[in-house]
Amino acid sequence: MASKSQHNAPKVKSPNGKAGSQGQWGRAWEVDWFSLASIIFLLLFAPFIVYYFIMACDQYSCSLTAPALDIATGHASLADIWAKTPPVTAKAAQLYALWVSFQGYLFPTSAEDCKFTGNFFYNYMMGIEFNPRIGKWFDFKLFFNGRPGIVAWTLINLSFAAKQQELYGHVTNSMILVNVLQAIYVLDFFWNETWYLKTIDICHDHFGWYLGWGDCVWLPYLYTL
Repeated sequence: MASKSQHNAPKVKSPNGKAGSQGQWGRAWEVDWFSLASIIFLLLFAPFIVYYFIMACDQYSCSLTAPALDIATGHASLADIWAKTPPVTAKAAQLYALWVSFQGYLFPTSAEDCKFTGNFFYNYMMGIEFNPRIGKWFDFKLFFNGRPGIVAWTLINLSFAAKQQELYGHVTNSMILVNVLQAIYVLDFFWNETWYLKTIDICHDHFGWYLGWGDCVWLPYLYTL
């Protein structure tokens, strides 16, 4: 029935002047090689940015330019830097994939909100369920968006201030300013949390690896730098 209604959907004018069907919001109507290559580049590049920051903080005292200068001047190679990085584990990804397969495919919270594209990789990255839940009160998407990343953001900032006090015996004005201003942002988020329910993350995005990884890794690590 859904496919029939989409087939009979009115034609709309696309930006390039070609007529196209009014497709489903959140799914590409037409895919070209440039769009596909751009998406693959972003998916591959985002984890690299986080890895680069982790490596810079671990080996170069959080200098973002020193690693690149070392490689450019020949004082270090990519192999030297890679050899010192923590080992990669697939356990988290395996557990997540198991949960996605089990609940999204077999026992969805709301079958009407599930989107199956026929591409397992896309389903895994972008999510199948709109609001996966355990029971009535625990919403995975709301929890991941509003708890691990936002809370860790503040805790990491405070940890940096504590480490600065430990190393130098005082906390700099810039450190205090960063902690205060970003803490105000976090407090505002929790105070007006009902507003967040109207954002695109909640109203549009399905819950997949994209949101899970972004909330737990990208947000707290990138924002604290």
